[in-house]
This record gives sequence, structure tokens and C-alpha cells, in this order.
Amino acid sequence: MASIDELSNALINADKAGDVDAARALAAEIQRMRAQQPLSAESRALAADLSSMTQNPGEAIASQRAETNRAQYEQLPEWKKAIVAAGDTADLLANGVTFGFGNKAAAAGRALFTDKTYDQELLKMRERTQDSRDRAGSAGVASEVVGSVAAPVAAAGKGLTIAGRLGTAGMKGATGLAARSGLMGLEGAGYGSLTALGNDQDVSTGAGLGFVGGAAGNVIGEGISAGVSKIAGLFNKKPSVPNIDDLAALKDAAYKRADNAGVVYTPKAVAKVNTNIVNDLTDMGYDPALMPGAAVAVKRLQDLEGQNVTLTGLDTIRKIASNGFIPGNKANNAAVSKIVNSIDDMIDNAGADDILVGNGAGAAGALKEARSLASRVAKHSKVEQAVNRADLQASSTGSGGNVDNATRQKLRKILENPRGFSVDERAALETAVRGTTGQNALRLAGKLSPSGNGLMAALGVGGAMVNPAVGAASLGGMGAKAIADALTRKNVGTLQNIILAGGDASATKAAPNLVQRLSESKREAIARALMAIGAREAGTP
Repeated sequence: MASIDELSNALINADKAGDVDAARALAAEIQRMRAQQPLSAESRALAADLSSMTQNPGEAIASQRAETNRAQYEQLPEWKKAIVAAGDTADLLANGVTFGFGNKAAAAGRALFTDKTYDQELLKMRERTQDSRDRAGSAGVASEVVGSVAAPVAAAGKGLTIAGRLGTAGMKGATGLAARSGLMGLEGAGYGSLTALGNDQDVSTGAGLGFVGGAAGNVIGEGISAGVSKIAGLFNKKPSVPNIDDLAALKDAAYKRADNAGVVYTPKAVAKVNTNIVNDLTDMGYDPALMPGAAVAVKRLQDLEGQNVTLTGLDTIRKIASNGFIPGNKANNAAVSKIVNSIDDMIDNAGADDILVGNGAGAAGALKEARSLASRVAKHSKVEQAVNRADLQASSTGSGGNVDNATRQKLRKILENPRGFSVDERAALETAVRGTTGQNALRLAGKLSPSGNGLMAALGVGGAMVNPAVGAASLGGMGAKAIADALTRKNVGTLQNIILAGGDASATKAAPNLVQRLSESKREAIARALMAIGAREAGTP
């Protein structure tokens, strides 16, 4: 019968050979024999180690192998350490890039030229990779992570990605974040499945964890990008937007330059305008009775037949036509547009035989500038009047605390007929009238405020006498209402600034600096890197 020492030697050999079944059986036999005799402290420690190996021999063998690998590596001379480290880094980088399939491919190739099976070769290749992890430590993990990130990033560079597709890249707010995170999650699920398959892990688990990693990675990535951009934006200088007085002065100066150009159009030019208008209106079935706004301008132009007309005179008729716009009368308004366009075409493209005297090109440019400035002044005035009327209406009813509702109602009338307003101006009008989700929630909570509501004021006072919590709710409503009102004023201010800036919202915002542009351009890359790391963790042992 073998002694305990002999069995221990056999156990060590089985451990080195990786024979798990034999190691488990030998450890159990040694434990049985040790139990039959008194144990020293060393024997008890050995028994504990043997018990651990019996219960979890795979982990014990792996732990022992890792310690041996690290010890052997530390004993190498420095020059050789550098070579081994470079090899380990390359091995782990390749494993990350190939999602574990590199070992499978290598095992399949080796099995063709050795006496070992594919499974034996694959086990050997994976042990080699694990040895590299043991020796390299955190540097090895970093190398493998870089490899796992490189493949998705390279694929995305070739267009092989669903992230940001279906219009989600340009979507704003929480909806855009959720949509992009969902697509990145699906991409993460794909890479998680692929990694799990390459490492013979559970594919469904890899896909599930990969989805979570992809979605969370996108949220974190966008959060990092937004945070960096916000901080960097604090150093930007806001563009200068002219005030209403500046615009009025510029408008008057532009009109004066147009007048000073001294342009007089020939009877031939007037006839050309009339001919173009008659042809356009005939094609659309012009009827003076049904299109009264356009009829006035047509009559004034016909009265000028055979005469010279100054630039100011022709522009006056253009204004008459524009003022002939009738809300709801589509035929009349279409005719008005035809007349305005014909006059503009003459002013902008007048030939040498259309102008009797004066600088036509200079006058046309100055007049175009003047009209643009005049339009901005008129729109700003329209919004300002609406706000003033809302304030007057709120002040004349109740306790004057309902200015938010009154402002939205007055601006709604402009939104219902936003003629002349640009796309950005209409969007700002929409926000001012409808409010944001958060603003409307505050507005709803503000109904508890006693301000502007006699019934709520009475209930607040009476309720507070019975229960202080009622008074607290009333005070909370006052705060919510004050914030909601302030946000409406801010929305109106944003609209007015866009109008003053010429209808372009981007002209009211500071141009993004280099850091902001960089953080925005790398937003998806950061998200994809985090997704790839999550997919790797999901699919590797």
C-alpha cells in the first residue's frame, strides 16, 4: 500500500499534468489517510489545501499554474523579460482582435500537422494565452482590451455599424439618447455573442451582457462628451446680436443708399413687369373680385404703363402688393407672391435698356438689405406687441398673475399665421407657445399657487390654518409658477434674439471651440470603445 508521501508525489505529478480526475482521487485518498492519524500544524495546512483541491481542483490548478508562470518570469534576465512581454502583448492583442477565434484557427491548423486532436491543440493554445495573461497582469488586460476595441472601431470606419443609423444621429434630447443607446446596445449584443462564441461561452449570456454594455457605454460616452463640451463652452464668447435700435438705424441707412443710387426705370422695364405679371396671373385664373389684395397692385402697375418710374416708386408698389396678403385667401396670396416676385426680378436683374439713369446693381443690393432689416424690425415689433398685450391682459384680470398663459395665447396668433418668419423663428415660436415638458410640469404645479387665482389663495390660507402641509404646497406652487413664468420669458427672449440675428438660430450661439468639436466628433468612438469592452467582458471566461 502506498504511503502518504508517495500519494502526495503522485498528486503533484497529476497536478502538473493537468489530470483533474486523478488529482481529485489522490487528494481524497490522502485526506482519508490523514484523518486516521494525529495531524501537526503543517499537516492540517496541507489537508486544507487538499480539501480545496478536492472541491475545486480546476481553480487550484489554474492558481498554481499562474503563480509558477509569474515566478518563472521574474527569474528571467531583463533582456529576456522584454522579449517575453512583447510576445505576451502581441498574443493578447491578437486574441482580443479575433474575439478568441484566433486560437481556434491556430488549433485547427496545428492539428493538421501534429498527432494531437483539434480539442487538444485548442486547449494548448488557450493555456498559452492564459499564461500570457498571468505574466502580463494589468498590462495584458489593457492589450487585450485594445484588441477587442480595435475591431469594432475599424468595422465602424468601413460603415459596418448600426449605431447612429435610422436618423438617430441627429435626434435631440432624451429620445435621441435612448434611440442611439438602443442601437449601440444591439451592436454590443452582436459583439458579445461573437466573443462568447469564440471563447466557447454561453452565447445568450454574452448577447445579453453585451447589449447592456453597449447601451450603458453609449449613455456614459455621450455623458462624457456632453460634459467636456459644456465645460469647454464656458470659455466661448457669445456673438454680438444687434438690438432693435441698431437694426432700425441700419434699415434707414440702407434705404437711403438705395435712394441715393438715383435709379429710374424705363417704360420698357415697366411693360416687362406688367407682361410677366399678366402671364403669371392668367395661368392661375386671375379674378380681381376673388383676389382683391392683388387687384390693387395690378391696377397701380397698369397706371404706370408708358412712364418712367423710380426705384422708390416701384418698391412702393411692391409694398402695396405685399400688404394685400389676406389670411385664408390662398388664390389672392398666390397672386400677391407672383407680383412681388416679378418686381423683385426686375430690380435684381435689370438690363442696360431697363434703366434710364442710376446704379441699378448698387440700388438692388441696398434695397435687398433694407428689406431684410425692415422685416426683422417688423417681426420683432410684432412679438413685442404680443408680449405687451399679454402683460396688459394679465394685469387687467384677477391679481395679474396669469401672464404665462396670456403670453402663450398672444404668441399663438402669430404662430397660426407665421408669414415671413424663418424656420428657426417658427421653431422658437413653437417652443414659446407650447413650452417644454419640464416647463409645462412646473406650470401645472403652479396651479397650486395663490398668485393669480383667488380660489387657490383662499384655500391656501384656510388650509394652512388647519394643516401646515397645505401651506407648504401653496408655497411650492408659487415657486413652480415663478420658474415656469421665467422660462416663458426666456423662450420669448430666445425668439427675439433669433429675429434680431436674421432668423438663424446658430447666429445667436457661440461657435464651438476646438475642444467642443473634438468631444462631439469622438462621442460615438468613446461609446463604441465602452461597448467593445463590455462585449469582451460578457463573452470571455
